[in-house]
Amino acid sequence: MKTYKHFYLSFLTIPMYFLLSVISTPMSYSQTAQEWYDLGIDTGDNKQKIRYFENAIRENENFALAYYQKGLVFLKSFKYEEAQGLFSTAISIEERAEFYDARAETLFLLKDYPKALTDFNASLTRNPNNKKTLLLKANTLIELTKFEDALNITNNILKLEPLNTNALTSKAICLINLSKVDEGLSIVREVLKREPRNQDALFSMAKYYERINDKANAKSTYTQILAINNKNTKASEAISRIDKSENECNNCGDISGLPKLSQFKRKYGLMIGNSAYSSLSGLMSKPINDANDIAKLFKTLGVDTRTSTDLDLNGFNNKLNSFCNEVENADAVFLFYAGHGFEKDGLNYLIPTDAKFPIDYQNYIKIQDILYRLQQKNVKYIVMIIDACRSYDRGFVPIPASDTTVKHVKVTPNAASNYYIAYATLSGQTASNGSSKNGIYTAALLKNLTRGIRIDDAFRNTRTEVLNMSGNLQLPENLEGMSKSFIID
Repeated sequence: MKTYKHFYLSFLTIPMYFLLSVISTPMSYSQTAQEWYDLGIDTGDNKQKIRYFENAIRENENFALAYYQKGLVFLKSFKYEEAQGLFSTAISIEERAEFYDARAETLFLLKDYPKALTDFNASLTRNPNNKKTLLLKANTLIELTKFEDALNITNNILKLEPLNTNALTSKAICLINLSKVDEGLSIVREVLKREPRNQDALFSMAKYYERINDKANAKSTYTQILAINNKNTKASEAISRIDKSENECNNCGDISGLPKLSQFKRKYGLMIGNSAYSSLSGLMSKPINDANDIAKLFKTLGVDTRTSTDLDLNGFNNKLNSFCNEVENADAVFLFYAGHGFEKDGLNYLIPTDAKFPIDYQNYIKIQDILYRLQQKNVKYIVMIIDACRSYDRGFVPIPASDTTVKHVKVTPNAASNYYIAYATLSGQTASNGSSKNGIYTAALLKNLTRGIRIDDAFRNTRTEVLNMSGNLQLPENLEGMSKSFIID
């Protein structure tokens, strides 16, 4: 009897085993694309999700949602290139707002901001009131330094949601970059009071610290962000950038073995001050004072210097032409400009006194073109000093509709040319006239272009001086392409 009972239980176990096996085994490949897709949506395992969505695509190669959902899995796994390809396939099958949003977000993470902006716009044409998309578009515009446009979007969002933290943070970034620093910082601090771990707000504060050259606090804030999210690549990159800049300057003061300005046989200077504008606000006499005082300083350093003031377009071009012809094979060339200027699309322009609006780009003087011409003259050292605004405002400097067709000149240092461009202020910012006879930047420069110092150190010291003189509102920017510095003596 005992043996029979054992056999009976074993017999029952066999069908039960097969029943459990069938229940635990995934559905067969005869399932429809929709059924595979639903399984992918329901599971929490990423590998299984991908497998189910791939099965759905195999059953229906035009299943746009399956490509989209598979792309989202890759996006969350930081596989941005793969995700972008899947979203593109989904869009090619069916153009939906969420597909454009997903690809735009991926392009943003890949730092392809112009294409991301195009996709956000495509999404908004289908769903114009999507606040999340509007905010992402604003952040893309910020990356493209189009702060006025981004500010308008954040203000519209805040009209509907006054306490939208993300919109407030983006607005603060715009205000800080538009020189409304106090207002922007006030917003950031309010956000951090409510949300001390808000990464966007912390990032705004860190960028501000970088802007005023407070590297210690900037690095500390980026480190705080990484403590919250160790996968924040922007914070990691920023810390690396700060560390690199600190290491590069460890030997900035070293002057052993460097050539001296007094040893250069052929050294020339052209100092230009534009003040009397016919269609723009006048700058009093400060640019002329600046050009004259800088010229006096360089003459004492043995530089063959000439000064020109209030140059119209013809006069500006004539001076540059004759100067470039004169300096061929020179050891060092110094060019100083004080007056109105602006930056657009990464290019910097100087404005002649007779500029009238609307005006064609050909009637501005492009800084990059001057540098290119001097490089072609085989000048060993080129130093350009620009005491002018770099803000861009269509109300102030009208740009023709054809501005997108402007030819960009690619400037690269060659074996014979080292260059250093010293700007009075950051990209997109204004330069202050100050309260003395000179503008703030030139006044600081006159104090720091002293004998016995490296030329690049002189500009770094000027940068710190201007920051202090302006109450942290104006920060000069130096663009360096020098393989070896030289000493002012």
